[in-house]
Amino acid sequence: RLARYGGRYNLIPKGLTITSARTRYGSCSASNRISLTWRLVMAPYSVIDYVILHELAHIKIKNHSRQFWDFLETMVSDYRDRRLWLREHGRLLVI
Repeated sequence: RLARYGGRYNLIPKGLTITSARTRYGSCSASNRISLTWRLVMAPYSVIDYVILHELAHIKIKNHSRQFWDFLETMVSDYRDRRLWLREHGRLLVI
């Protein structure tokens, strides 16, 4: 999914790291390396895609400015709903 979306939007990360983070679902380093928590496998695909696209957007815009959210919205028009799902259900992504 990361490779597919990265190619689609020409936002190619330098690599992928899978973590065991409990509250940080993803991150993008200054060197454009994406990290995702393995816990996302328990989330709906739409939420996984949101997190992936959110981190890919950070390759282009390294902050959470209005410009970032506007750019993310061009890729995920309903990102607010998907983000809300994580806020409401993310604590359940445990085993």
